[in-house]
Amino acid sequence: MMALELFPRFWDTIKSQDHVAAAGVSKLTAHTGLKDVLSDEKGVMLFSEYCRSHYCEEQVLFWLEARDHQLRFDPSDMLSQGLLIFDTYV
Repeated sequence: MMALELFPRFWDTIKSQDHVAAAGVSKLTAHTGLKDVLSDEKGVMLFSEYCRSHYCEEQVLFWLEARDHQLRFDPSDMLSQGLLIFDTYV
């Protein structure tokens, strides 16, 4: 599991922003992980904005595509999408 400690500046940013609570992101604690933030739609939005401002938006794009890949049921569709993700990000 990815922890927010891997992104300390993001953690500091969201802790210091008052609009996080207003945006509807669940309570953030010292035990909140990046997986928790990314499981929340508004959390994904905040993390995307953060990554965009720090020129690393491809991390969020990869995560979103990998998450969508898990929803595929047809094995041939999974393989072609997996190869596309691999070619794009690796």
